[in-house]
Amino acid sequence: MSREPDARSPTVTYANAEPSRINITVARWEGDMRYADEYTFKMDGSTAVLKTIKPDAENYHVQSSEAQRQAAADAVGELPFVQAVAMFDD
Repeated sequence: MSREPDARSPTVTYANAEPSRINITVARWEGDMRYADEYTFKMDGSTAVLKTIKPDAENYHVQSSEAQRQAAADAVGELPFVQAVAMFDD
């Protein structure tokens, strides 16, 4: 049985009274092991742009972590000052 990823603890850093950075932790499970990856977004106007992913494990598996990235994007998108979320720049 697999568990859904759980995004929690968004931390917003402000500069000049404006939100500038958002850190959010997404818990994920592999079997009975729980990992907590940290996603960092920078604000570009009203868009939160993904800048870094710090995995809790030694490696970050891009294809199998799609649900975790979506959970992070959804949680950040719910913040009242965020109008859009960009996960990867083109």
